[in-house]
Amino acid sequence: MIDDASDKPSKLSSASFLPEKRILQLVLDILQRKDTYEIFSEPVDPNEVEDYYAIIKDPMDFGTMRAKLHERMYKTLEQFEHDVFLIFDNAMRFNSSGTIYFRQARVINELAKKVFDLLKNDPKKFEIEFSEPRKKIGRRNQGDFRYSTNLKSSEIIITVPSNQYLDTKDVEINVGEDDIGYKDSLMLFVKDLGPIAQKIAKRKYYGCEILPLQFPNHHPHDIRGLNGRKVIKGTLNDEEEKDCNPLMP
Repeated sequence: MIDDASDKPSKLSSASFLPEKRILQLVLDILQRKDTYEIFSEPVDPNEVEDYYAIIKDPMDFGTMRAKLHERMYKTLEQFEHDVFLIFDNAMRFNSSGTIYFRQARVINELAKKVFDLLKNDPKKFEIEFSEPRKKIGRRNQGDFRYSTNLKSSEIIITVPSNQYLDTKDVEINVGEDDIGYKDSLMLFVKDLGPIAQKIAKRKYYGCEILPLQFPNHHPHDIRGLNGRKVIKGTLNDEEEKDCNPLMP
């Protein structure tokens, strides 16, 4: 009888095994891409959600996890996994089931189950499936739009602003030169990022100047929830640039 055990992926014990730091960072990247409203990116502000810490005794967020990972505080995958699910358990405990915060937590929680299951049961397949360099999300202390031209011809980075409490996020796009054109690739990527990102992309393509983000002087639109944050809807300076005619939607 032939023993084919060597052909089967080895299942890892989360209680004793700790993947490389880059793998754990990849897990956080995968999950944060689903955090559309950046609800879980930083600790809840106690000044804005006064009763949060009276109810949630063991808070957790992606920012804290990244700090712990950087400081090598995780000794096992089990510890890392515990903190991931703690984020969503807290959100679903604090918020009612009809809120966007509860629904977002539930969706990412289900994704996390699949991610950890694949990581523990077939680490090689996990890397193959999730390590494709299609999107790269990072954080940067900037309050304005920017674009980068110091890249290879097949790449472009657009910085999309989030809200007043969070930094901006950089999205790196790898454009397949052999598949579709530069403009088509860019427009296809930003079509789901909202009108502001689309406007930036159009200005980038046509060589227009990207002007700083201008916040209105009136009171911002208030969106409060799990983290009690306020989301300010900023606008681009709509003044016409000389010799610049972005493609209209």
